Amino acid sequence: MLLAADANAPGKIKDALNLAHPTIRSQHSCEAIAAGLGFHTYNGLLAALDAAKTGWDPVPNIPGTVFRHIDDTAFRGRIQTLAGVDIQPGAFLEAVLRTCPDTACGEDTHERLLVAIADGLAANFLRRVMGSRFEPGRAMFEFVGFAHDPDCPVTWNNGVAANVLFREFGKTVITAGELPSAQNGLRFGFRDRDTILPLYRQEIAAMSCLARDVERAIAGDLTGLPVHGRLFEMLWSRPVAVDAQAPCCDVKLRSRRAKIR
Repeated sequence: MLLAADANAPGKIKDALNLAHPTIRSQHSCEAIAAGLGFHTYNGLLAALDAAKTGWDPVPNIPGTVFRHIDDTAFRGRIQTLAGVDIQPGAFLEAVLRTCPDTACGEDTHERLLVAIADGLAANFLRRVMGSRFEPGRAMFEFVGFAHDPDCPVTWNNGVAANVLFREFGKTVITAGELPSAQNGLRFGFRDRDTILPLYRQEIAAMSCLARDVERAIAGDLTGLPVHGRLFEMLWSRPVAVDAQAPCCDVKLRSRRAKIR
């Protein structure tokens, strides 16, 4: 998997790691993040990001970013060396997908679906709106494909989008009329809250299991995903429609504009 790391990405990833592993020193997390992104030191990572502000890497073609492979093994090895802690496999990838899903890219079908799930979950603000009142009971994930621009390697899910809708979530501050209706995509429904909660927390094992289910449903061929017009994001209880038929760069840009409004 690939990540276009911007100047804020290391700090976001570190916060997610520290939340999951509070006993690990901040300095050790920083050095391990650098290793996980292919740098020898954290200062080297920061220097590369600083240099990208002016003389940026032509591959992602986005000022202020560096395009790197996500290496979970290198991250775990550096943590083991510095802190003497054996972190479970996938911890680094989970932190990246939790904090930076819009700049992560999959290199195969499973990874593209995994990034799509993370981005779809990140775009759903129900839990933030409801706080402690959030009690998911039934959820639906739907997947669609859209035009992927091969000239832009840093794209919104590499041409795959996932939409998540919670149909029943206990006491709510959002009326049924404010929820977007289900689309006609490839749908996967979950009724067990013990399944939904790990997905919504973006635990990598649950996300990967769902991605494998979708991969089998489309026989590993992303062209098997339905293509249709609109996905929804919940922005502080207000549905925001995003056109998913446009090329992926346009979709990503429109999505960001919708969030800013």
